[in-house]
Amino acid sequence: MPAGWRRARDGRVARRRAVRLSPAGRRRADRPTGVDGAPTAAGAGSVEGRDPRNRAIRSNLAGPRWADRPTGVDGGPAPDGAGQVGGRPGGGLEVSGLTVRFGPLAAVREVDLAVGPGEVVCLLGPSGCGKSTLLRAVAGLESAAAGSIRWDGADLVAHPPHQRRFGLMFQDFALFPHLDVAANVGFGLRMQGWPDGEAARRVTQVLELVGMSGAGSRAVGKLSGGEQQRVALARALAPAPRLLLLDEPLGALDRTLRERLLVELAALLDDLGTTALHVTHDQEEAFTIGDRVAVMEAGRIVQVGTPAEVWRAPATPFVARFLGFHVADAVARGGAVTGRFGALRAPGVADGAVLVVLRTDALALDPVAPLAGTVAATSFRGDRVVARVRTVLGDLDVQVEPSLAPAAGDAVGVSIDPRRVVVLPA
Repeated sequence: MPAGWRRARDGRVARRRAVRLSPAGRRRADRPTGVDGAPTAAGAGSVEGRDPRNRAIRSNLAGPRWADRPTGVDGGPAPDGAGQVGGRPGGGLEVSGLTVRFGPLAAVREVDLAVGPGEVVCLLGPSGCGKSTLLRAVAGLESAAAGSIRWDGADLVAHPPHQRRFGLMFQDFALFPHLDVAANVGFGLRMQGWPDGEAARRVTQVLELVGMSGAGSRAVGKLSGGEQQRVALARALAPAPRLLLLDEPLGALDRTLRERLLVELAALLDDLGTTALHVTHDQEEAFTIGDRVAVMEAGRIVQVGTPAEVWRAPATPFVARFLGFHVADAVARGGAVTGRFGALRAPGVADGAVLVVLRTDALALDPVAPLAGTVAATSFRGDRVVARVRTVLGDLDVQVEPSLAPAAGDAVGVSIDPRRVVVLPA
């Protein structure tokens, strides 16, 4: 896995809580959480690994005054989990057999997905694959043609969005330009009937939580893109949603700001124990922020797993190609696979036609390797250079140390580490 993803992911791993449960019932402390399967970083699973400022704010938000306040649109009693940004532990979200149609087109097809309490699941896929439509259906903004959407066992399909008590944050932030920061953040609280004093205290607390203390009186039109993103997140968190729904929340930001806020968002969600469903087309974003990743293709979920599982073992050729891996035809026979790349050991693979997934970390330049090629171009990435090598398999991207980088036009060999390839049925 690329070093940049590993560093960001490991930073989040170090803040994980040992007792958080996944839908499969495995304690996070009992499974590898590093992207390469290594033990978690120092402090993993310990309370000390989390931001004490966020813990203090969360403790304040969970105080008795929040549990006693009306939060329903009808002014009724506070829902379970009121007063906690992430909500109290429960059954979480369960989507079963969900189909969403636009006329004859099925944009989402028979999707099954669970998001456990305190878990962040990323929907990852290319544009048009149905991931935003799935999120909007969970929010109640799109109608389900079939299937169920349950929270703590209760079916929400017939419930309008405001009764689902889910928080929403979109790519364009959708802030109200005529309201200042505090009024934007407190908008949902006013709609829920919060008393003015309690709403003001809540706004102050969530603004502190997202690093915008003292900004309540500022005009949103004079905020930077990063500040607007923080205000939109504060507004989504303020009403204590049971589930936070994030649709490409960082897509409108420049690369440098996006990378910085991505790590901050991942840490904040983890600190608060927020249950979240996050949509993105960006692998780095999904692998950094998600406890699990669900890859979508043509309206269906084709693979669900931890970032490490999806990276190490893509389940289909589509997933492999979407991650940037090369897929080659081969034949398996006698514990080896043979193709235009040569022969590789593959113990346990049944004889017959197969597809071999060449992960980027399986490739290296080697002058004596049997797979020969010519460097078509090189791309400097700071801590590494990516050499695009033209071979009989097609173009392969090979990562090399900058000091060892070849030049365009150089004849090179490409070696393949059989331990880092994946064999799929043809």
